[in-house]
Amino acid sequence: MPGLPSPVAALTAVLAAAATDPSVRPLALWGAALVLGLTLLLLALVALVTSPRRPRPAEPGMELGPEPPAVVDLLTDDFEVTSEAVPATLLDLAARGWCELESYGPDQTICRLAPTDTSGRAPTGAEALLPYEQRVLDHLRGLAVDGVVPAAALTTGPEDVSDRWWRGFRREVIADAQARGLCRRRWPGWVSGVAWLAALAAGGLLWASGVDSNEDGLAPLAVGVGAALLVTIAAASQVTASQRQRDTPEGLAVGGRWLGVRRYLVEHGQFADQPAAAVAVWDRYLAHAAAMDLAGLAVRQLPLGAEDDRHAWSAEGGEWRPVVVDYPRFEPGWGRHPVSAVLLGLLGTAASLGVMWLAWRYSRDTDLGGLLDSTDPEVLRRAGWAALVVCALCVIPLGYAAAEVWRGLADLVSTQTVEGVVLRARARSAGLQPPRFVRYFTEPERRGQKEAEPRWYLAVDPGDAPRLDAWRVRRRIYQQVRQHQRVRVEVRPRLGYVRSVQVLAPAPAAGGPAQSVGTVAATTASAAEADPGAAALLAAARALAEQR
Repeated sequence: MPGLPSPVAALTAVLAAAATDPSVRPLALWGAALVLGLTLLLLALVALVTSPRRPRPAEPGMELGPEPPAVVDLLTDDFEVTSEAVPATLLDLAARGWCELESYGPDQTICRLAPTDTSGRAPTGAEALLPYEQRVLDHLRGLAVDGVVPAAALTTGPEDVSDRWWRGFRREVIADAQARGLCRRRWPGWVSGVAWLAALAAGGLLWASGVDSNEDGLAPLAVGVGAALLVTIAAASQVTASQRQRDTPEGLAVGGRWLGVRRYLVEHGQFADQPAAAVAVWDRYLAHAAAMDLAGLAVRQLPLGAEDDRHAWSAEGGEWRPVVVDYPRFEPGWGRHPVSAVLLGLLGTAASLGVMWLAWRYSRDTDLGGLLDSTDPEVLRRAGWAALVVCALCVIPLGYAAAEVWRGLADLVSTQTVEGVVLRARARSAGLQPPRFVRYFTEPERRGQKEAEPRWYLAVDPGDAPRLDAWRVRRRIYQQVRQHQRVRVEVRPRLGYVRSVQVLAPAPAAGGPAQSVGTVAATTASAAEADPGAAALLAAARALAEQR
């Protein structure tokens, strides 16, 4: 508003006043606390308001919209691009004539590129490609020998190269969806700007306050401000780097329509056991089924993207619904026996309190009772500040250890029985390992082994949760079950420690060796005779092929 100073001018005035007038310094420290508090509150409110909503499924129908499979994957998976989007895009390219997928042998699939001229122009009748579709096709051309690529060779390279390729693919899919008005950035650009400006202003005010670590009244406040500043910087970094998307009215409407298509495909299509080569029969319907997690075999045969670890679909409870699976790594005591959690929590609490006490005592007496009188006072002042920072940082492991103790004590007397379907069974990177002498007693089967043990996770869906925490289990428990089996599990509810698991029903059969296209066509025709909906779906797939 006219007549009011800009924030930069006001901050400059406060810093200048603090440099010349010591009485202003406490106000600068309180100002930093106020700025950081308001900024963190703003970030929390924006996170709450911009949380993406899920589309409401429309009535079942089989009409495909203009959206490519990768965009459909985003719309039907909480506005996130999942790994199924890549093989779904390849299936769509095959349906549109850019390549052919053929089955050879029991489980072998090859990709044969369509003939093109030396300039790489589209095959006759094929449509122009979007950037992420071109990315997939360029990957195939880079691997092809005489125009042929075995499906097993479709991986996108070493981990760092694959990550770069995937990030580029995801960025292009998001850009396409945004151009269609189907999604928008969850975090508006101004939020990160405000967060970084607040962090800069609070840092300047903290520096200008010049609080000495020996000042009884302001030192604890300075420690809190320093900790809040670190949290704000971390949050600002996350917001700046985030590519997370949220819904738009158009995106919710289109996503709901595609969920209606998904319902129709579930009721009248048998896509779970269809090989990738069945795209010759089902055309783009197979590609969109893969994007909506319905064509598991086809996705597995095209290792451009594996089954997504975090996003799954479950029919437990009587109706298909999306489920997000989390793999806790830093939750206090997660996966530990209650006794072990209590003991380790007590040890961590004692160690944290000990370091905090020593750091606090040193910050109050930086010259150690006169032993360091000859040291430069400015050096001692900085050392006192460093001790206060250590004291503040120790609050984090102290809270973690205290939570682990509480969880362990509560789970000593509580056990929960969960019955459901194993949605995900995963072995993830090892991370930190217990000392060898501890493993000698807690994991006797690993005695003598030097390699790091993976972290084994099981996610069981009881049928009533949109989000699941995967339990971290022992190798013996992990080896007893397979994905998609129905199980009964005894688990400690707060620590996620699995005591025992019982298999109630085996996983559905995988369908044996992959079928040839001729077998798929014959089987599909037989199913269509018994189901009018399947017959209509097959006729629609043929009509799509004839249009090209």
